[in-house]
Amino acid sequence: MSVISRFSFFRRICSSTAKYPFLGIIRGVVQVAMALVILTPPAQADRGMRALKRGDYQTALNIWIPVAEQGSARAQYNIWVLYEKGLGVRREKTQATEWLERAARSGSVIARDRISAREAEVVLKTAKERARLGNAEAMMVIANIYADGVSVTRNLDEAHLWYSRAMRAGHPVAANALLRIEDPMTRGEISKARKAIKKDVGILEQVAYQTHSTPN
Repeated sequence: MSVISRFSFFRRICSSTAKYPFLGIIRGVVQVAMALVILTPPAQADRGMRALKRGDYQTALNIWIPVAEQGSARAQYNIWVLYEKGLGVRREKTQATEWLERAARSGSVIARDRISAREAEVVLKTAKERARLGNAEAMMVIANIYADGVSVTRNLDEAHLWYSRAMRAGHPVAANALLRIEDPMTRGEISKARKAIKKDVGILEQVAYQTHSTPN
């Protein structure tokens, strides 16, 4: 029976108590039952938070698990925190990921954001590995991540540097991206960014010289 159906049933009982006094007792029982149906998950979640603040992580986990199994995104996310940080349980990435994904599926916006950030971190790591091999597309990916602040703190200086690297590596739209990112920057910021490019070019040229001048 859905929550709405339960409320309809309760209203019918309330309207009948004048005609059938004994239904007043039943009404009291139904009121308690309805309170438990509606209030138990949040109340249990709050009990779990109080246990967490006391450092009683095992109690918090024991409280949250049955609530989480009922589909509470809040409880599922809280359990993720315990497994992610190893609070009261052995730190397990697999378990943590499972609970985070369940919370996201149950509607937790924070859980979804964390999953998106993790995916972006993997993309950034992979792109940096490819960029070391001179891949211009990977350099553009890195620049875009820093420009948009995806999974990292937005950093126009880093974005500017990576766009310049992508441009030198031959990416066809890197030059336009470089000009576009300079648009909101102050003259001082642009000057600083361009000095960083010159320094970066100098370092790369020095590395290339040492690589080619090293005897076999």
